[in-house]
Amino acid sequence: MVTVSDLLLIRADGGELMGTGHVMRCLALAQGWQRTGRRVIFAQAESTPALERRLSSDGIEVVRFDVIRGSLEDAAQTAELAKERRASIIADGYCFGTTWQREIRNSGLWLLLWDDYGQAEHYYADLILNQNLHASPQMYLRREPYTRLLLGTRYAQLRREFLDWRNLRRDIPAFARKVLVTLGGSDPDNATAKVMQALARVREVEAVVVVVGGSNRNLAFLQSTSMSDQSSPIRLLVDAPNMPQLMAWADIAITAGGSTCWEAAFMGLPSIVVPIADNQKPVAKALAHHGIACVDPACASFHDQLANAVQTLVSAPAEDRSSLSHRLRRLVDGQGASRVAQLLRAGEVILRPVSASDRELVWGWANDLGVRRSAFRSEPIPWDNHVRWFDSKCGSPECVWYMACDAEQNPVGQIRIDLDTERNGKIDISVSPDQRGRGLGTSILCAAVQEAFTTTAVRTLHAYVKPENALSLRTFDRAGFQNIGMDALDGHPAVHFIATEAVFEQRN
Repeated sequence: MVTVSDLLLIRADGGELMGTGHVMRCLALAQGWQRTGRRVIFAQAESTPALERRLSSDGIEVVRFDVIRGSLEDAAQTAELAKERRASIIADGYCFGTTWQREIRNSGLWLLLWDDYGQAEHYYADLILNQNLHASPQMYLRREPYTRLLLGTRYAQLRREFLDWRNLRRDIPAFARKVLVTLGGSDPDNATAKVMQALARVREVEAVVVVVGGSNRNLAFLQSTSMSDQSSPIRLLVDAPNMPQLMAWADIAITAGGSTCWEAAFMGLPSIVVPIADNQKPVAKALAHHGIACVDPACASFHDQLANAVQTLVSAPAEDRSSLSHRLRRLVDGQGASRVAQLLRAGEVILRPVSASDRELVWGWANDLGVRRSAFRSEPIPWDNHVRWFDSKCGSPECVWYMACDAEQNPVGQIRIDLDTERNGKIDISVSPDQRGRGLGTSILCAAVQEAFTTTAVRTLHAYVKPENALSLRTFDRAGFQNIGMDALDGHPAVHFIATEAVFEQRN
């Protein structure tokens, strides 16, 4: 079984034409991995000096490849470097299709693939990460049985500079006067210039900050345009290092349809989306359902449409913009990088049915002091009582019971799902005392729940956790369960979690 190494090799490119988004969102994931005390290297066939400086500032080594992106030679060099460094691979780019993935997996290497719109003919990656609001399992029907999905804004990756702003209390003024414009690191079609021209028509706007990347090939034109009119409210910033501060300063933003959308959502910044590439249009469409205006820069009346959208947003009642801000913040909680790092750090687990030979092991785990303290019935369990109970559960059609094992088949935990006639299941989970602290509970939950939804008639799973059991509360949250509030179990207060088949598939 292929497991995740402590060293991650990230294969992602950036440049004048393709932009910098792939590298920057991988940087957020890399920072999450570094926070666990592990290391990251980048391999790039295309880059810019600004990107290389940014990665270097985070202590990340960059290895340059002289290959055609996504080619067999690219896969071979990536695999060779990963084997040499004993690394697992993360790839982000639309060129890493079916053949490239298959070559990596045939080399015996573990692979996580970033993906935005299900463009590959077939997927061979161990994990597919799609952090977009429109992500759906239906986009990845052509995948290997072992391929798992991490879908939705729950997994949106934010760089560490944003995380200090999670408690921001945004001031919503009566009129929105300050506008932030950021259309990505390259913007090859110069949509930024069109946005600047449209903003000149909105008199209510008093201050505009336009952020562009140093690799933008239209930089000289934008600089001359912004400086030509000294009375203009527009200020141009190149490679701004303080995006969270700028988002906190702004009343509204105009962004492209990439990762910046999720950064703005986390900051609760009311926005207008200008999709500058075809793959950004599904993002814009999904955000439109949450009240975000979207304007296509390719349309003939772009200037009028954008000016009208800005005019509508800046003059909207403060309570409407406040409501939009709160809706956006609910989309992205800032824990995406930590969730993915936790899943990778825990590694994969192998499930097998519990058998009679596990009777004594399960009894020992059940009587562990930590387990008894977290149980709703905390008294020790006598052996004879355990034998009767165990034999009644083991093999029962009303019980789905798995032993979780590591790659060497050593038991590391157990999870039991008691079924009822209404297609509900109640979860009991425990991790071996000598394996705690590794995040295995999340991996066991994800694997077992996916198995239960696939192989049984259960459609809703329930779990009850003592309010003081912080570790279990985090485990169920990270595994994609929904906290629906307080309940009672055996006369004790309990936090009630549920996972439904449809929601779990979208999140995992």
